[in-house]
Amino acid sequence: MNSDNIYHPISPSAKRHPKDLQIKVPSNGKLGEPFTSTPSPASTSSVSSRFETITHLPTPIINTNSFINYDTTTDSLRETFSQPRMISPPRIVSDYKLSRHHSLNEKGRRFVSNPERANTESPITPTTSPTSPSSSKWYSQRFVAPHLGIEFEFVDELGVGNFSNVILAEGEGKLVAIKIISIPADSKKHVSNFKSFVSRELNVLYHVSYHPCITSLVDYDITLDISNDDVCNFPKDEKEMTVSDQEYENVQVHNQQLIFLNYCPGGNLLHFLLSHKQANYLHDLQYWHLIKRIVCEVILTVAFLHNKNIIHRDIKLENILLLHDSIDQLTDTNPIVNISDFGLSKRLQHPDQLLDTRCGSQDYISPEVLLGAKYNGKLSDSWSIGVLIFSILENRLPFDLPPTTQSPGVSPSVLKRKRSKNSVAHRIATIDWDWHRVNTYLTNTDDLAMEIKKIITQLKSIVDLLLVRKDKRIDVVELIAKPEYAWIRHGVPDDVVEFSK
Repeated sequence: MNSDNIYHPISPSAKRHPKDLQIKVPSNGKLGEPFTSTPSPASTSSVSSRFETITHLPTPIINTNSFINYDTTTDSLRETFSQPRMISPPRIVSDYKLSRHHSLNEKGRRFVSNPERANTESPITPTTSPTSPSSSKWYSQRFVAPHLGIEFEFVDELGVGNFSNVILAEGEGKLVAIKIISIPADSKKHVSNFKSFVSRELNVLYHVSYHPCITSLVDYDITLDISNDDVCNFPKDEKEMTVSDQEYENVQVHNQQLIFLNYCPGGNLLHFLLSHKQANYLHDLQYWHLIKRIVCEVILTVAFLHNKNIIHRDIKLENILLLHDSIDQLTDTNPIVNISDFGLSKRLQHPDQLLDTRCGSQDYISPEVLLGAKYNGKLSDSWSIGVLIFSILENRLPFDLPPTTQSPGVSPSVLKRKRSKNSVAHRIATIDWDWHRVNTYLTNTDDLAMEIKKIITQLKSIVDLLLVRKDKRIDVVELIAKPEYAWIRHGVPDDVVEFSK
């Protein structure tokens, strides 16, 4: 399976960059449909002035936070990141309070609005940094990919969470990432919640992972009553997941669910930015060409999803994976990005369908999602892309107040007072953000090469189009169709461009 044309059960003729392994799903059996919970009437009513509070949250929302200390030393950042301070969220009964903790102190955690278990995290994303291989509980264990018939042996731990782990494993000379989801079987409700995540990701990935810039579904091994047949079929309607008595007993005995994915050696984009500090590469044209290339691949890949009426709903730095681990390799002619984590994704029943499920990562969700209004999922994804590009350029998230060193002429006491009065959620709701570092680069850095300034200006112009009110915002499909943004298609592999059409 190392040829340029890799077989995929949905699109056998699709030409793509090799990812070594690809799942071949048998046709027998059934698979439950992904579902979207319907919010209660109270959740769709007008929202109070307390923007940090969302009532009756029907599905998870993830707290991923600022990397405001981005400019501290990389070693200290890694030390902080690898040993998070665990802060227990308040008990959730009828409302969900958006709390934020520093992303470098505590990895983003997904919480289910469940009065019985306030800190239940999603099985989709691990929450902390990994430990050394020999100290991992998966050390020396083997995992069988049933459809491929390959046994994989543990190599290293890539991510660790309360209910999920991602490990690196090797079998027959192939490396894969295995997402191990350990379902807490203390109630059918919890099993049902986890079942929705697993089925949603399997269902969507099966249909889109032939794209060279999307994580490949290699195989899966689950004890949930999600059969193979419907992996190949999008559901015709939405309904809540149910858990039978037999299924519940099976999960109590075997609660680990395995999803085998292609391995991305470069890690995620957040880690790349932390290990390649912008200050050290400000005058490096190759670095800026790479940043532009990453952004273009992300935009074109999301356009591909939107053309298929699939909304991601969790675009963020942590979910952009890199296929290589060095800048030199990342500038080759093959795709360099993989978009991952489709646990919150949604396939629209029709192109104009509005959504009402409030989910995503707090720092990346659009104002309309935050405020509980019905929203256009494509425009919401566009907003998240705007946040992502801003974060790359400014080394901080857009709705964090800038450090005092980036705010000349503004009294530190004024900034402190603003921080104490205005929450991040309030600033998202009022779209209160501004450029600081970028303006300095473009106006006060005389020795910065014009080609670098051009790239920064191009990326800045995208953010200016996307981080606006929904009635003024455009979808990425509209964006790449604009003649002045033809440069997005230039300089990326032909495969990526063709898929976005």
